[in-house]
Amino acid sequence: MKEQEFLQTLIKELDISNYTKGRLLNHGIETVEDLLKIDYEDLTKLRQLGKKGLKEISTFLHQMGYKIKNEESDKEVKREQLKEEGKVLLEDLGLKRELYSILYREGIFTLQELNNHWKEIPEIKGYGPRRQIQLSEQLSFLGIKVTEEGLQIPEEVTQTIDNQEEINKLVEKPGEKQTQEERDKLLALQQSLLAEKQQLQLREQEIDKELANIRGELFETRKRK
Repeated sequence: MKEQEFLQTLIKELDISNYTKGRLLNHGIETVEDLLKIDYEDLTKLRQLGKKGLKEISTFLHQMGYKIKNEESDKEVKREQLKEEGKVLLEDLGLKRELYSILYREGIFTLQELNNHWKEIPEIKGYGPRRQIQLSEQLSFLGIKVTEEGLQIPEEVTQTIDNQEEINKLVEKPGEKQTQEERDKLLALQQSLLAEKQQLQLREQEIDKELANIRGELFETRKRK
């Protein structure tokens, strides 16, 4: 099909669900050309289209060699791409939603990106002292030391993330078959990850004890005063 013919294709003739077609038609989007003129962010605001509809439209256009206008600049799209690549995101590290959602808005999705932009964190809108303290505490629970210059990430944490990303890449996808060797490798990585997770949990317990001791010493000091 020639490009001009494709652009003039009616929405109702596309290979997407009738529900998604209906949402587009309800907003006056009648042809592929109309669709390609709309900014990704504006599409996200279409009533009742939802993430599923957006994904369906995006997938269809990609198959045809096109993409939604400014799609690559959308933070949710980047998040989904990183997930598909098997990357471990901040949410996967156990950070609270209120902490990582603001970072995602700034394009910071992984621990390495967080480290690279650490000095910029205090300047992020909505990331005041309280959230900075919460973030530092959660990173400390992971065994990551927080400094003014950046993060000191222990080798075991880096290895755990690398292992998890390997597992994510090996997870069987629809239509694909895994060999016995791949399954064995996946199992070995899972076992290694569990062992490292246990070490981190033990470290977290040690930190809790240290904090309790410090609080106790502070309390005794105040009593003596």
